[in-house]
Amino acid sequence: MKRGIPPKADGGTPPSLLRFSTANPDKTTRQKATLSLLPFLFLFAIPSLSLLPHASACLLSLLLLLLALGLFQNGKALTHLPSSLWLLGGFFLLGALSPLLLLEDASALLPLLCFLAALLPFLLPHSPTALLRLYGLLGGVLGVFALLSLLTGGGAQGFIDASHSYAAFGRSAVFFGNPNLLAAFLLPSVPGNLFALSKEAGRWRLLFLLSLLFSLLGLALTLCRGAWLAAALGALLFLSLRQKSLFPFALALSLLPAFFIVMPAAFTERLLAILRGDSSVSYRLTLWRSLLSLPPSFYLLGVGEGKRAFIRFLLPHLAAGLERVEHTHSVFLHLLITEGIGGLLTLLYTCAKALLSPLPLAERETALALRCALLSLLLFGLSDDLLYATQTGVIFCWLLGVNLSLQSSLPSFFPSFFFFRRRPAKEKGRSR
Repeated sequence: MKRGIPPKADGGTPPSLLRFSTANPDKTTRQKATLSLLPFLFLFAIPSLSLLPHASACLLSLLLLLLALGLFQNGKALTHLPSSLWLLGGFFLLGALSPLLLLEDASALLPLLCFLAALLPFLLPHSPTALLRLYGLLGGVLGVFALLSLLTGGGAQGFIDASHSYAAFGRSAVFFGNPNLLAAFLLPSVPGNLFALSKEAGRWRLLFLLSLLFSLLGLALTLCRGAWLAAALGALLFLSLRQKSLFPFALALSLLPAFFIVMPAAFTERLLAILRGDSSVSYRLTLWRSLLSLPPSFYLLGVGEGKRAFIRFLLPHLAAGLERVEHTHSVFLHLLITEGIGGLLTLLYTCAKALLSPLPLAERETALALRCALLSLLLFGLSDDLLYATQTGVIFCWLLGVNLSLQSSLPSFFPSFFFFRRRPAKEKGRSR
């Protein structure tokens, strides 16, 4: 037996990287195992499809093809969808109908089509453990490309103030063309690599360690401050909750002064620019103040999805200097403005249900890492609209669906944030 790969408790074969259950030779089981590979191929296709001229159309066409296969194979699974997903999908549908019919704006359908990615875990069941591992490896690969892009002079120049000393180098935006999109796509790879490091040994452990380092390097080279904060909080939360200790947070705070000393000057300058209120910060604050000062009627039913609805209804009410605004730079303000207060509350309830429900006992650490990945995206979504771009919208909705698919059947809904666990039936019987 190879060292570092423990056998299963039942004496079967050792776990593989993908961990698919294919021991049953039944034909139906083999077909399901084959279909379960498709979501992972879709995950790796997202960066490459982003290079194509019609990236959103190609990506959504592939998503719809996967969903059609899932409906053909496992259509009955739709009857078991959480009610919150049905309600959230209904709001996206209502938000798309009005601009589509009245303004003839096909872009109003994009958030609704991105939301369909939340159905993938139900229609095409796939291993959440494998999803974390493969996402972690993909993040490491993208980190390598991000480094090579900057070294060869391929940094994006249009997303940074010319007054900064690092403006000549730009920000890494490899594959996606926008550094914030690359940063959002890399965020879930950090909990994925940390989870894999906690499970693997030997050569696999070294591979995931390198993948983690390159994922973090890729995030650093995007110079996206919101993503830096979201990645740090997501990683520390995973380590703290896994160990049930606040030591990782205490260690990070104690090392923070040394971190600023050894950090390259460009990163320090980028962080401190927040205190000076650079153009990125002042632009967002001005936009949010304008959006929050709109007439109350805008918040009741929303103005609908798409650029035409945004320009027609919102631009006349925005402050001076915001004539070129195309989105809200916040996923929460996006739902409030486009779908109204009902859409925002439904999103908050669905995300809270995905994050706060009791952990399933059988896959506790897997669910914990997936929740931290989703939380990282939500933290990033405070300052950037995840639904504005198809790539980030698909990943966000997919992770939301994965977390909901792992929910325990316990209906309890308290702010325990992972610590309450479902008791076995025998213990319940004794307590009664």
